[in-house]
Formats: sequence, structure tokens, C-alpha cells
Amino acid sequence: MKKHYRVKIFVRLIDNGITTLRTSSYKKRRILLRVQVHKWQSAYLKVSYGDGIYNDGNYKNFAEFKYALDVFTARELMDEFGGKNA
Repeated sequence: MKKHYRVKIFVRLIDNGITTLRTSSYKKRRILLRVQVHKWQSAYLKVSYGDGIYNDGNYKNFAEFKYALDVFTARELMDEFGGKNA
């Protein structure tokens, strides 16, 4: 049976020192769509696996942001940290 992990993704977009978007979701695609639509100069990304375990970082462009999101939600990483099964 295929495992389905549930990680919480938090994002804060900043433009000229002002937060333009603060959002969270369990769905990676929803986060990507919201980030693409808004204007921003830097983005803070946090992926929480539960029990106080998380990865986070600040990114200056969409390519870096998307790469980090893909890495933080990789199947191998979730197997390692045991993200909550959905």
C-alpha cells in the first residue's frame, strides 16, 4: 500500500520590506500557485513534518523557491522524518 504523507507548508512573501502574503497549506500545488501570482522580492518557506521537525529557508527567486519546496517534500526526506500518514 502506498504511503501518503501530510506535511504542513508555510510561506511568507515580502516585497519592499512589507509582507504581501502569509499562507499555509498541506498541498504543494496550492502553495506554488499562490507564490506565482503575487509580486515578491524574498520568500520564507517552512515545511513542518510534525513533532517540531521542520526545514526552512529564505529565497530570492521562484526557481530557488520551487527547488527548495521539491527537496523539502521529497519522498526520501519524508520517509526519514516520518511525516504524518494521511
